[in-house]
Amino acid sequence: MNSLSVWARQYVRLVMIGGAAVSIYAVTSHRVADIWNLLLMIILTCQMATVKIPLRFGSDGCSMLMSFPFTFAALLNFGVHEGIIVAVFCALSQCLLNYERKPPRYRLLFNVAQLALTVSISGSVYTLCGGRLPMPVTNISAAALVAGVLAYWWSTTGLVSGAISLSAQKPFGAVWITTLKWSAVNFIFGGFLAVWLVSFFHGVGIGIFVLLYPLLYLMHFVYRLVSMRPAILGRN
Repeated sequence: MNSLSVWARQYVRLVMIGGAAVSIYAVTSHRVADIWNLLLMIILTCQMATVKIPLRFGSDGCSMLMSFPFTFAALLNFGVHEGIIVAVFCALSQCLLNYERKPPRYRLLFNVAQLALTVSISGSVYTLCGGRLPMPVTNISAAALVAGVLAYWWSTTGLVSGAISLSAQKPFGAVWITTLKWSAVNFIFGGFLAVWLVSFFHGVGIGIFVLLYPLLYLMHFVYRLVSMRPAILGRN
């Protein structure tokens, strides 16, 4: 962390402290009755943390990170405290499994902290806008869902952009707008997928979804091959 500027170090420490505070509060306050389903959700989210789904819109290509819909689904399905716990494990999996080399410790802790803060903010905004947690699938508040997704999107991109801005000495607004643009598709599609996941969990259970994971991963692998085929043919 010594390579960062003084202001960047202070910012990273502040986010870490905030993330640690909400994480400790979540662990000591959660009262989930079905601990089995929570553990299954943690395992499933960690497995999906590094998965990217390529999307194409005309000649433009982008990808959707599966970590968001599963983390947001955990928030909707269990509540804020349990959502934060799932988010912490998800962030750890992203950092430890998605890198060829282990990231610096401060970056690992920052990513965990900012995701914990993001879920806390998103859940708070969702409930302030009239949403109920856990979310009842028979009485979904569209306004609360949109507000929760926007809060999640703006919070995580804002926290990360703050670190980039201070470390690279670039204007925060310019960095944040760029981050918002390339991540828009991820959160739009991810929000819809999260609602579907919660409905699916209520219908058949999280355990069945975990058992179906090998089939889903095979479908993802085939989809990636099909989506990458035009680029491969173009090079040939």
